[in-house]
Amino acid sequence: MKRERILVLGASGFIGRAFYSYFKKQGKLVIGTYCDNSINISKEDGVYINLNNANFRQLENVEKFDYVIMCHGITDIDKCITKRSYIINVENTIKFLSYLKHKNTGIIPIFFSTSMVYSGKRRYPREISKTFPINDYGKQKLAVERYLTDNFRKTIILRLTKVFGVDKNDGTLFTKWMNCFMRKQQINAASDYFISPIYIEDVVKAAVQLMKNGHYGIYNLGGDAVASYFDFAKQFISFFGINSSLLCSVSVKDLEIRQKRPKLNSVDTSRLMKTIKFNLTPIDECFRIIKYNYNFN
Repeated sequence: MKRERILVLGASGFIGRAFYSYFKKQGKLVIGTYCDNSINISKEDGVYINLNNANFRQLENVEKFDYVIMCHGITDIDKCITKRSYIINVENTIKFLSYLKHKNTGIIPIFFSTSMVYSGKRRYPREISKTFPINDYGKQKLAVERYLTDNFRKTIILRLTKVFGVDKNDGTLFTKWMNCFMRKQQINAASDYFISPIYIEDVVKAAVQLMKNGHYGIYNLGGDAVASYFDFAKQFISFFGINSSLLCSVSVKDLEIRQKRPKLNSVDTSRLMKTIKFNLTPIDECFRIIKYNYNFN
């Protein structure tokens, strides 16, 4: 039986690192690319790729890869107004895909898009809903989506909501809050901006099941609860018994952001759930893991 060979583009980033680690533990033949750092990537399995330019010759034996997991790029929404972000997230990403397709017609791209390809006016947009991104991040992701669907017969595109982790200092939503609360720093959480956070392990689980079962196409993936940042923060501090005076309700207009955010950052996940039938990790279980990782009493 053929042993699958997987390329993880952006393996040093948050989502890419999760996939690289998963496939390494599973004993897959995995190569991870990195740019700014190579933390957690072994020397024999790491390749430096800088998408500021379109030189991909460092990748040897590209024709042998079965999948490319695309977790790279600039993901800070407020940094996606720059020309550099367009070059990395769209222009050179498409050049990279074109290079892969030329070298390997059978490779299957797994692309992580965003729920921000929708307008944010509907609570649960479906995959067939009209796309209407209101910020450059959503527009850039949608441009790559369209290239993939036009040029690859087999591809998996996951439109993700807010992805979070549970590891100490991983820089994601709840661990950032934990760090602030432990330092007794105030948290300003928007009461008029609604999210549906999804645990990183559930993202990995969903993508892997789609791959294993040969399902292709566009799928929404988000959490099973929709609430404002402020309401999630209240739930968080209630679970940990944190002093509520450290939490302040604000409007998204009061926050220092440069790019518009859709009011509703949530999706209808029914297509994905019917396709692979898996259960999301309850958010309280994620809080319990954070509590353990922070040795919080």
